[in-house]
Amino acid sequence: MIKKEDFSCPKCRHKNRVKIIETVEKDKIAKVIDKSIFKQECKKCHEIISVEYPLKVQGNEYLIYYTPGKNLALEKNTSKINRVCDTFEDLKEKILILEDDLNDIIIEVVKDEIKNNLDQLDIKNIDDLERIRYNSKNEKYLNFSLVGIGKLVGFEIIKYQNLVKKIKIKKIDKSVLIDEYTYKNYIRRGNYEITNKKRFSFFKW
Repeated sequence: MIKKEDFSCPKCRHKNRVKIIETVEKDKIAKVIDKSIFKQECKKCHEIISVEYPLKVQGNEYLIYYTPGKNLALEKNTSKINRVCDTFEDLKEKILILEDDLNDIIIEVVKDEIKNNLDQLDIKNIDDLERIRYNSKNEKYLNFSLVGIGKLVGFEIIKYQNLVKKIKIKKIDKSVLIDEYTYKNYIRRGNYEITNKKRFSFFKW
């Protein structure tokens, strides 16, 4: 669905009326990931401006509401997985996770596992770690970016699959925000204290 909105160019103050996409489907999801969907050109000075706005990303099995800086009422929908993101970095990561057919709650568990075991890695600037973000997967590893450190770390897919079998997820009937602060709310009690005290062997560069 497309509608028209006005925005003022921060450079020349010209008022522009542009078309924005309210619902992004499969063929345009890549434009959300690279942020090009938010790029607009001022019709007067031709400055390229990023204009972020609320939208919905509709995948095969999921629907994500992107609500930057706004508390919006969300309508009911029939997607299997329904999520809310209020920052672009969260939105991008969520799309990457769900497009790779991964469980975003288990991914947060994995990120905690990595964070709790960074001492096993030869990282000199470990105090610079800002966030751990899901990046991609290959035939053997799930890859995570150590934001602030500038490195990738890999988690074996077979270990991720074991976590999926072990951890019981609560049924979620509504659109929710799931991140590092909220994910434990959706795991059944007693199932997320899983840190192995032994030294890990699943990391790679």
